[in-house]
Amino acid sequence: MAAAVVAGESPFAIITREILPNMMSLLVAQVIGSTVYAIGAQVGLEFLGLGDVSLFLFTQLNLRTIEATMRALGQPMSKTHWTMDKWGYTGSACIPMTLDDAAQRGRLKPGDHVVLCATGGGLATAAVLLRWGA
Repeated sequence: MAAAVVAGESPFAIITREILPNMMSLLVAQVIGSTVYAIGAQVGLEFLGLGDVSLFLFTQLNLRTIEATMRALGQPMSKTHWTMDKWGYTGSACIPMTLDDAAQRGRLKPGDHVVLCATGGGLATAAVLLRWGA
């Protein structure tokens, strides 16, 4: 993908705007894919795949990065939920707040597989797969 250059723009600005979100989304997609596979294998669901996940929730920093990550995962945006437009970035509370908002809006039903994926400074990334209870 060619980066759009704005007259007088620094190379750092181009990297920050164009390249890093795509790199991060690929890293997050790799972490999520390996998490779903590893946990599925541990609990006897060897055939659990990304298509079996009902909802993907991410750090609520940037909708563009969430869109790129869902593209990298090959999953539709209808399988994610975001709240940054409602509350902005709320730091480490953003994932539980977004999970609660999704539950309040009826996006989750008992037995749904949900992936929570957090990103931090640098390339720090972690994901967990859970099954939503009653």
